[in-house]
Amino acid sequence: ANIGLLYSAAIVREVARFFGQTRGVPLVVDPVMIATSGRRLLQRDAVGILRRELLPLAALVTPNLPEAEVLTGKRIRTPEELRGAARIIYQSCGCAALVKGGHLAGGDMAVDFLCGAEGEWMLSAPRIKGVVLHGAGCTYSAAITAWLARGKSLGESVELGKTHIATLIAALG
Repeated sequence: ANIGLLYSAAIVREVARFFGQTRGVPLVVDPVMIATSGRRLLQRDAVGILRRELLPLAALVTPNLPEAEVLTGKRIRTPEELRGAARIIYQSCGCAALVKGGHLAGGDMAVDFLCGAEGEWMLSAPRIKGVVLHGAGCTYSAAITAWLARGKSLGESVELGKTHIATLIAALG
């Protein structure tokens, strides 16, 4: 299952209650928190509940850079800080973390870091300049979920999802 925008603490709690009773379904959480405009899409009081109640039930959480900053409380400006954020989220939330670096300034490559029980991976694809993207993170998360549903491992699913989204973005360029 792929979960995205949840908005309030009550909704996060209800989703966590449901998935706490549902076993055997790999859960991918794309923690939609902040709109491109800067508007909050997840209420502040829901963040702690997301961290404590929902993420421990997930196979994977897929925050982008601003969402990873909210989850870690740290500024992220470099690939190494992005990698550190994936580690922090994995260790503190109890689920694998794929921190997406599409918002990271500079560089010719779009770099993401996956940290989980099987280890750490850096995934990269050429950065396509001048393409306006809305929903790329949601599509990436959905592709990963689809591969998990087909029985692929987490690492394989993330690699296949990265290839899928990179191909789509390149086609727009």
